[in-house]
Amino acid sequence: MRFVVVTGMSGAGKTGAIRALEDLGYYCVDNLPAPMISSFAENCLNAETIEKSAVVLDIRSGVWFTQIFEEVQKLRSKGVACEVLFMDAQDDILVRRYKETRRRHPLENKKNNIVSALRSERERLNAVREIADHVIDTSFFSAKRTRFELFAIFGEEQRNHGITVNVQSFGFKYGIPKDADMVFDARFLANPFYVPELREQTGMDEQVADFLSSEACCNEFFKKLFDMLELILPNYVEEGKNHLDIAFGCTGGHHRSVYLAEKTSEWLENKGYFVMVHHRDIDKE
Repeated sequence: MRFVVVTGMSGAGKTGAIRALEDLGYYCVDNLPAPMISSFAENCLNAETIEKSAVVLDIRSGVWFTQIFEEVQKLRSKGVACEVLFMDAQDDILVRRYKETRRRHPLENKKNNIVSALRSERERLNAVREIADHVIDTSFFSAKRTRFELFAIFGEEQRNHGITVNVQSFGFKYGIPKDADMVFDARFLANPFYVPELREQTGMDEQVADFLSSEACCNEFFKKLFDMLELILPNYVEEGKNHLDIAFGCTGGHHRSVYLAEKTSEWLENKGYFVMVHHRDIDKE
């Protein structure tokens, strides 16, 4: 049985995560006290109809929360495939989400405002984040993107392909993605932004693709990149890595990085890998 403990920062997307896991066929329980994890897992193991289950455990558990370490270790010692999923996001993003929803943070009170509540929560959760098998930072994710990430990790598609490759484009002016394993700078290519008829287009448009592919250095870059990926991807799989994030950046995230991300994802799909593509800044001005 596959057993997932979902935890992380309040407001980072644990509710959406448990809903996604339910859609994947997991039997899920929200806000389960830590001392009950192992007994719940044992009951699931004894139930013939439950093949995979998940629980949400977070700061709402109060003094019980610290027992998560003991319970996870207890399950793993019994041979249960227990995985810890940690949902995270930047503090300023979490503050904005709480203001938008007008909900109170579990640790917020007369003495602690939302900022200090988040700081206190993060201090308590740092040790849990260290033992997590999967960390998803939803700071710049839409609900759909987060769902894709969860499906890639916990769905059967990921198992069939061995590794999920997430390819994304971004603009350096908006910051480098924190979840990227490999970052490539596309600013060595001529910028279509300075071509009037291409300025309002993106790297997904045929005219921009033709403009960039006409550069000899672009084709040479792809050749060297694909040679490298062909070498390292099988070794990542062999070492047990199940998720790889490749990011391409240009100035604004509209043209060059988008084109490189699209071409790379196309090559990966043709090689049989399970690929997700995300253009983080394509809609920004």
